[in-house]
Amino acid sequence: MRFVCLLSIVGLSAGLADFDPAAIAKRVLPAVVMIRSKVGATEVSGSGFVVDPSGTIVTNLHVIRGATSVAVKTHNGDIYDQIKVRSFDERKDLAVIQVAGFGLPTIEFADSESIQPGQRVVLIGNALGVLEGSVSTGVVSGIRNMEGYKVIQTDATANHGNSGGPLLNEDGRAIGVVTFKVGEGVAENLNFAVPVNYARGMVGAKDAIDLNELATRLGKTTDLFAKDGATVPRRWKSLTSGTVRTLRIDGDYLYEETEKSAEAKQRGDFQVGELKKIGDRYVGTGRSAFTCSYTKGLGIYARVLTNRCVFDDPVEITLFTPTRIEGRAPEADPGTKFKCWECKYDPARSVRPFTWIPE
Repeated sequence: MRFVCLLSIVGLSAGLADFDPAAIAKRVLPAVVMIRSKVGATEVSGSGFVVDPSGTIVTNLHVIRGATSVAVKTHNGDIYDQIKVRSFDERKDLAVIQVAGFGLPTIEFADSESIQPGQRVVLIGNALGVLEGSVSTGVVSGIRNMEGYKVIQTDATANHGNSGGPLLNEDGRAIGVVTFKVGEGVAENLNFAVPVNYARGMVGAKDAIDLNELATRLGKTTDLFAKDGATVPRRWKSLTSGTVRTLRIDGDYLYEETEKSAEAKQRGDFQVGELKKIGDRYVGTGRSAFTCSYTKGLGIYARVLTNRCVFDDPVEITLFTPTRIEGRAPEADPGTKFKCWECKYDPARSVRPFTWIPE
């Protein structure tokens, strides 16, 4: 669910006037890279940062997971079409990759154990996969516990494409690896990073496996510290919609149900899914039902009518770990109109990726 220092040290206790995000960004941006991955028919964009001049890069595992090809673009425009994976950690969503670089600019690690709430930070990445070198500032909002590791909560703005980028302290050294945010419309400026101390030992790994070998090794870890013998948590939250769902596993079958309000339940609304394990995936159908209303007629002839709409949709889970679930399912794009009288979306929904984390 990563080291030649290029920055002058100003100290965590420096005054407000000494905090210069523009200077930090100018010095650090050359070491921040864009990562593009080909996953099936989908192209995934993320970020990473160089920690050794020979081309060692820290990023998120989910940026390269399931990819058949990966390319890295440096800040000066150089592109590396081949990568090797040095190490990875599924639980913490970290990966260290290697390109054939020489004399590349780097970012130094700070000691993430020294992080304090209220500490000022700078976040750098490639927002939306196209806005290269996007910079935002904020503070550390808190240190939160996940299943078996900690994450840094920050109000520094992050967007899709920032995954794998560095979260920097007032010295311009990396304290975290940006990993996820709570979905838009659910909570503003609620973003998270994995502390870099988890990546320190990974950087020294001597492995150099390709993407095919990575795929064979993923999903094989057993959570020996799972509570009450359970392999996964029961309650999960969507990072895209913020909805909460409960999961139950029975043999090769996975059952999930999205929580609804008391009012929605009274109307008979529900959203459930039944999926079967096929290889390392879960494939099945999600069924949802809800009641909507619309107006028919004009003026004195106008009437408010209700309609009950039911959908059966294909759902696929491509990643299933104790700390992160990823998959694909039909979802309406922002601004989509819903024709209640026909139970149709205009335009039709498209299959989009989703991510769930333990609540």
